[in-house]
Formats: sequence, structure tokens, C-alpha cells
Amino acid sequence: MSKSTASFTVFLLAVVFALAFSQPASAATVFATSINTGQIYSVDTVTHSVTSVVNTGAALDSLFFDPSGRIIYSQLNNARVLAYNPQNNTNTVLATGLASPIDLALEPSLTSFLTSNSGSNSLSRVSLAGGVLGAALPLGGRPDGIIYDGSGRLFVNVSTGFTANDTTVEQINPTTGAVLAHSANTGVFLDGLTYDSFSGMLFASDYNNGRILRLNPNTLAFTILTPSGAALSQPDGITSDGMGNLYIASRANSQVVQYVITTNTATDVGTINGLDDLAPASGLGSNPVPEPSTLFMAGIGAVVFLGYRLRRVAGRLAPEGSPRKTA
Repeated sequence: MSKSTASFTVFLLAVVFALAFSQPASAATVFATSINTGQIYSVDTVTHSVTSVVNTGAALDSLFFDPSGRIIYSQLNNARVLAYNPQNNTNTVLATGLASPIDLALEPSLTSFLTSNSGSNSLSRVSLAGGVLGAALPLGGRPDGIIYDGSGRLFVNVSTGFTANDTTVEQINPTTGAVLAHSANTGVFLDGLTYDSFSGMLFASDYNNGRILRLNPNTLAFTILTPSGAALSQPDGITSDGMGNLYIASRANSQVVQYVITTNTATDVGTINGLDDLAPASGLGSNPVPEPSTLFMAGIGAVVFLGYRLRRVAGRLAPEGSPRKTA
């Protein structure tokens, strides 16, 4: 390698390391609904800043992102589900006439989603192109949180009614609604439900007691966890970032709470009046638009690759008699 090429390589590496160490730690931006204000918010979990994304004008429950970047959300009292397109600031009605739609889950096909209907004890399948697909899937009780795990299995929190301390977590056949497996009676009311790829476990929010339930998706055996630190008060929505953190919508005290799985500790990261649910922070239904930290790392990779290519070109253009690396 020539002296000039070596100097340039050193310069590139210096730039990479300087940029890398000057950046804050990677953080998730979580998205939330408010049942009081009718707004969807983004929450920066590092700065704790909360920003309104859109005011829908109606009480909201659940939300997720579709593959095109639209935000799909349920209007609890208006019996419908809509799609908000942040690119052109438009809303499209996808389904109407639903019986108090609450939680939503994008399906592995990426063309449809499920909504839990608290008013009819059923699940409805809705096309992302619009329209209800087929008949509702009847359940044996009120469905709340619904989620697909990493292998495509569907799980639902089922109870006899809102706040009733008798929830079971059921694995449901997504085509027929048949119960394939179920947990024991948990003795609590579970609201939100999420799958965490970091641990391979399901996590649910214990609404009445301010705790978290961890479930093995293979056996549906469960453990109740009481976090230390920030208080959970009527926790509703719950989601995983796939990196060892859960984010929980603590309704009664209006706090978005970050929970670290490995340490069982909780920290408040944002305040939202009327907080209800959180969009998936990883996996199905998460924001398909890369976060700034992801773009930054991609840029570092591009700089390193460019330096490698320039080094190779410089080696090929070296004058005759100059030492060359042959491999």
C-alpha cells in the first residue's frame, strides 16, 4: 500500500470511530394512542420527548404499522379501524361495524390483520386493502391482547370480562378460531400481550395489580413479575423492542414505562394523557422506516466499504516495481 493510501485509510477509520463514539446509544421510538385526546404520539425513549403524530378526532385503542408505513388504528367507540398515511396526511377507513374493536395484530401474510372485538367475544380479520375477510372467529370469552410469536403461532388473552381476574392465554388456530392450547387460569386480568424475540417469551400486562406476566409460548407456563423502580398503574399496552426491553402503557398514571427484562427494573420515559396502547417496537407491525441510529450505522458501513474499495483501486494502480498485496 502506498503512503498516501495508508494515510487515507487511517483517516477513514478515525472518522468512523469519532462518529461512532460521539453518537448516543441506540434507542427505540415508540408510538402510542390516547383514548382521551384521540391522538397518536411518538415517544423518544432517550430524551423522553412526546410528539403528536396525528389527531384522529376519536377515542383510540390499539395501533400498528403496515408494511407501507401506514399506521393502522382502532376507534373503540366508533366500531371501525382506519389507516393513517403520514406521507400525505390522509385517513382511510378499512372496516366498519365492528363490535368495540380494541387490540390489533398484523398477520404473517402482511396483507391482513386481526382485531379483538370486546363487544362480541370474537376476532375479525381485516384486509389491509380494506374490508372484513370472512366470518368472525368466536371465542369463549372477552379477547384483549393478541399477538403472533416468531413461529407464526397466534395467542390471545381471554377473560370473562374487563378487569375480571380469570384470564387464560390461549393459542388459537388463526383460520378456525379453535383453541389449540391454553394456560392455567392466571388469577389476574391480562390486557396487553407481546412476543419478545430477545428471550423467546410472551409477556402480558397485569392490569389490576401493576405487574407483568411472563409466559413460555411452548408450555404456556407463567411467572408473575413485579418490576422495581417506576410504578405500573393499570398497565395496558405492552411491546418488545427485541433488544431486551419492554415498553408498557401505564394508563392510570399516564406513563410510558421502559422495562429491562434482565434486571427487572422499570423507568418512566414519557407522559401521555389518556395513554392506552403502544405499537409494536419490533417484529410484525413495527415501524418499517429505519430510525436515525440505524441509518447512521448504515452510513458508517458505507464509509468503511468505500475505503476498502479505494484501497483496492490504489493497489491496482500502483507503479511498476511497487510492492502489491496479492490477496
